[in-house]
Amino acid sequence: MIPHRPGRSRPLNRSSALLAAPLGLALALAGCGPSRGGDFDLDASGRDAAVAETGAPDAPAADDAPATVDAPVEDAPAAIDAPVADAPRVTDAPTALDAPVADVPPALDVPAADAGVGDGAVTCRSSRECGALSLVCDPVRMLCVECLTDVDCTGGQVCGADAVCRAPRCAAGPSTCAEGRVRTCDPRTGYVDMVCPAGMGCLGGRCQARACAPGSVECGAGAERRTCSADGATQTVTACPGAANAAGRCTGAGACSIVCNPGYADCNGSANDGCEADTRSDVANCGACRTGCGAALVCVAGACTCAGGALRCDGRCVDAQTDAAHCGACGRACAAGTVCTRGACACPAGLTLCGGRCVNLQNDGGHCGACGAVCSAGCAGGVCPGGALTCGANSYDVNGLTGDGCEVLDDTIAGHTQSGATPRGSQSCSDTATGTINNVRIPSDARPHSPSAPGFVATVGAAPDWYSVRAVGGTLCANNYGVTVVTSGGSSSGSCYVVTLFTDRTTASMAVSGSGSNTMSSTAFGLYTEDSTVYLRMEKVCSLPLRESVEYTITYHL
Repeated sequence: MIPHRPGRSRPLNRSSALLAAPLGLALALAGCGPSRGGDFDLDASGRDAAVAETGAPDAPAADDAPATVDAPVEDAPAAIDAPVADAPRVTDAPTALDAPVADVPPALDVPAADAGVGDGAVTCRSSRECGALSLVCDPVRMLCVECLTDVDCTGGQVCGADAVCRAPRCAAGPSTCAEGRVRTCDPRTGYVDMVCPAGMGCLGGRCQARACAPGSVECGAGAERRTCSADGATQTVTACPGAANAAGRCTGAGACSIVCNPGYADCNGSANDGCEADTRSDVANCGACRTGCGAALVCVAGACTCAGGALRCDGRCVDAQTDAAHCGACGRACAAGTVCTRGACACPAGLTLCGGRCVNLQNDGGHCGACGAVCSAGCAGGVCPGGALTCGANSYDVNGLTGDGCEVLDDTIAGHTQSGATPRGSQSCSDTATGTINNVRIPSDARPHSPSAPGFVATVGAAPDWYSVRAVGGTLCANNYGVTVVTSGGSSSGSCYVVTLFTDRTTASMAVSGSGSNTMSSTAFGLYTEDSTVYLRMEKVCSLPLRESVEYTITYHL
């Protein structure tokens, strides 16, 4: 009979009994032979030495059994999971019974459960004690478990935290990025996500400084729009689209807009048709949106002006050649009873306009033969009888004869000083758009003039002619000039006449004879400021006794 071992006498629970009973039965059927690899060898203290040595191959016969055979069953080790109540007494057992309870192998002493261990747990000191269960020993808890490391598992399984072999929860490999986090696979527990520190993002499976703020949009040069990727690693560059008469642009907020080409504007506020208004020629949007030109006006180079060379006076277009209220220039009105002919006020047939009134040059002593020709002894037939001849401000004795008085009348179309220059309207910057001053006289004589014309120069016997032009310019303009003059009716020798151009940035002159032509121009940029006034002056520079009446035409572009 196996002696009782202290610390092992507590009964097994039901689950432990179910594990231990098959194991004891197997060992008994094996003839209580030696345990595998010495796993269950019994020590000599209190165990049956004879059974240990012989292995008890044969059970003793009933008649040979010692008197101690009928020892109480309750002396059997508690580790045997057979119920005590059902153990037969010796007196009731047949004499042929050959399986004494006392001969249960000592290996059944191993799986005794410790306090606090759940159902089915088997205690151990080494993995040798768990081999029969295909388990390994956990030396810390002294329990037989399924696995301690992945080596204990088969079929690609891994050892979980509960010491049970399971299929891996994910495939091991390098860390990846998922939703901006570093994701690493632990086959036992699954994926583990790590949030990167502020200002960093997951790039290539690890935390790195971001190239940009995820999802942010910023502008590059011109129409370039840069969008940051979700992980902050890269920027996608796209171009803002253009539109009709416009180019795409990216604003500071990363939004796309359009910028109109020079000379165009988006007046209807819709980007669908781009910049639909041509502000250079649109009478409804002249120079800017909703800046309309009045009746009879046209839009030229972004400015409202009159068509066909007409002047814009008092908000309307007039023909300065025939308009009595603006004869030759805005505001130059003809006297009552006179008409405007070729830009000059004229009197009815037989009369001549002198000093703002119509006179008969045949008998008017103040205008004898010509305006301003004063006769001290009366005027007969337009001739002063004897005596000297004095001419008026705008009349000239070009032929030097007293008989016909001061026979040439200066054209009043031109002003004779810069401040009184005759306005010629506005002029665009296009070289194909020209302005023309046609067939104007500049007479000279050696007579005294009373009163003298404004700007009259006695040494040359003539007054200069001044004109002003409003230079419109524009964003695509070079702002330079070209001027041509043609003269007739005077001497072709010498250079007695000079045309001078004045701008707010430069001055240029050219000389011409009384019967000839000349041209001056410049291709330089910025020779005048946009919307400034340019002046033209035609003057005689040769001194007396030369006297003549020269007609000239000036053509110009700005």
